[in-house]
Amino acid sequence: MNKLPISRNEGLIFDIQTIKNLRLLGIVGYLSGTLPLSTQQNNFLGVPLRLLFEELLYVVVHHSEYYIVPDDVMFQGLYASLTNNDLQQIQFQAKMSQLRTNGKKIPDSAMIYNTEKEPVFHEIKNTSSHLPNVNTWNDHFNQPEVQTKLLFQLLQSRPNLSHSLADYLIFSHLRKNGYFITAGLRFGGKFVAYPGDPLRYHSHLIVKPVYNGEKIELKKLVNGGRLATAVKKVYVIAGLTNKIDVDGVEPQLELDPKEFITSLEASPVKTFSFEWAGFG
Repeated sequence: MNKLPISRNEGLIFDIQTIKNLRLLGIVGYLSGTLPLSTQQNNFLGVPLRLLFEELLYVVVHHSEYYIVPDDVMFQGLYASLTNNDLQQIQFQAKMSQLRTNGKKIPDSAMIYNTEKEPVFHEIKNTSSHLPNVNTWNDHFNQPEVQTKLLFQLLQSRPNLSHSLADYLIFSHLRKNGYFITAGLRFGGKFVAYPGDPLRYHSHLIVKPVYNGEKIELKKLVNGGRLATAVKKVYVIAGLTNKIDVDGVEPQLELDPKEFITSLEASPVKTFSFEWAGFG
C-alpha cells in the first residue's frame, strides 16, 4: 500500500515511487521543494509533490491501495475522537496483522476473547508504544476504521465544505473524461485541463466552477473568454444540477465518507464553453 502523508491538511508526497504511481493514475500535483538560500524557478523545483485537495480526495476515494498518514496535529484530533472500544479494536487488528505477517497461526475467535469480551492482547502502560503519537501508530493508519475517521476529519477542515465538494465533483467529472487537472489560478480559473500528461500536451481548458445560487456576471464571462482565447484555450464554466446540502448529513458523512462522496458523484455536472470569436 502507498502512503499519502498529510501536513496542515494538504497532501505532501516525498516518495519518488509514489509520485510515479500517482502520475500513472493521472494525478499530477505540483512540485514545491526548494532551498531557502537557493530558490529556483518553477521548472527546477523538486519534492515534495503537493496535491490539490481534489486530487487527494480522488485518490483516497477511488484507489483503496492509498491511505492517509496524518501529521501530529491531525493525529491528535484522530486520537481524541476514538473511544476505548475503537482503541481495543485497532490494537487487536494490528496484532492480527502482525501474526499473519510472521506466519503464525491465528487463534480461533473463541480463544481471542474471554468471557468478559476483553482482548487477550494488552498494552503495557509503561512502554513507549502506549504513548499515542504518529510514529507508534504507523502500523494502524491503513486500517479501514482509522481511514474513515481521518477522511472525515480532512473534510471537516475545509472552510466551505459544500463548495469544496462541488469543486471535487467537477474535478472527478473531468478526470473521468480523460483530462489531467492542475491548478488554474494563473489563468483566472480553478482548474486547467490537459488532454493528456502535461509533460506532453498543452492545456486546452480553463475551468471555473459556478456554485448553486451564485450569479454569473456577464463582464466576468467576457473577461474569461477573452483571456482564454488569447492563450489559445477554451473558457469553461461548470456547475452541479443538484445542490449539495451538507447540513443534516453529518452523521452519514462521519459513518462512511467514501460512500457519501461516491453517491454525490452520481449527480450530473453541466459545463458550458466560451470562445471569443475573431480575437487572438
